[in-house]
Amino acid sequence: MNAFFLFLFIIGCILLQIKGMVYRVISIAMISGSFIFFMSLTYVFVAPTISRVRIVRRLFLIITEYVMCRMVSNTEYITGANRHGYLPHLTARKMIDKDYVSEEEFEKVSSFAVVRNPYARMVSIYMYNRFGACESFSHFVRSWYRHTIKDYRERGEMDEWFTPCHAIPQIEFTHDLNGTKKLVRYMVKQEELKYLKKVSNPDADRCNGVGTDVSTKFEVNDNKLNDRNNDGNNDDNSDEGSTKCTTCSSSSGSGSVGSSEEYSTERSTTEDFSSIICLPDAVRRALLGMPHDNKRRTKTPWYEYYDQETLNLTYEMYHRDFEIFGYDVAIKQRPDLEMPPQANRDVSAV
Repeated sequence: MNAFFLFLFIIGCILLQIKGMVYRVISIAMISGSFIFFMSLTYVFVAPTISRVRIVRRLFLIITEYVMCRMVSNTEYITGANRHGYLPHLTARKMIDKDYVSEEEFEKVSSFAVVRNPYARMVSIYMYNRFGACESFSHFVRSWYRHTIKDYRERGEMDEWFTPCHAIPQIEFTHDLNGTKKLVRYMVKQEELKYLKKVSNPDADRCNGVGTDVSTKFEVNDNKLNDRNNDGNNDDNSDEGSTKCTTCSSSSGSGSVGSSEEYSTERSTTEDFSSIICLPDAVRRALLGMPHDNKRRTKTPWYEYYDQETLNLTYEMYHRDFEIFGYDVAIKQRPDLEMPPQANRDVSAV
């Protein structure tokens, strides 16, 4: 988009050299308009301001969704948005409500979603939406809690007009009725994706039933699994050694990804890889062929960002993600932090 406005700016400068009032008016309009749009898209309508400054987000929505996309309502906007919002960011319930897919189709197809540890996700949100490197994680989390996700916490608002899609808990993208009804069939934990090639796939037909235990064997060719929950901070893996285990469950809630426990091949069980063992071949191929273009590495592990206040606030905002997807509430790498207090209320699907 910026390239287009830069092109208009150059054309305007060329027309400015041509004599004649008409060309001068057109050139000034092109130069000024392209400059305003270029600056807006570069410094104003960017991820941090769209997510955290309500007036900027609503102005952006008015320009893109409510004006541009409604003018071409039968055509998806170049960014993947139309009058219903950003299509890649629609929750499962919104996809049904907007008639993109039916509940019956959800039950028939091999739908899947990639979820992650809510604590690690909060750090990722911070890195993407902070107002520069000088904004601390604690200040960001407090602002996110008090302002960005306020409408969702108080009234369950999930429309972009009130709550940015990146602030919504993950269960809203996969479940309905506050996590009590699963719409997406397979939940894959991001922390386990890097072991997808190393964990052999049993007969997928025997793993399709939710909560069904299957006696089978699989191999894990890795002798250093202790970095599994460092969320990309340490990828020191080895292909030596193997372990055989004898049970398999496709229930998305079975087993916990323990946010800090160290693993070795001698201790690996099927619960450690509960989200990737029983995937059908179509889903496995899709995941293995899926690029990771937005990957970033940080020198500081995600768990080092937390203090007691930020841990408590993050858990309060996303406690249902911990419960539904089976993530540990405690950060075991941080024994200095206490367990967060129990969350008082749920507002999903209000």
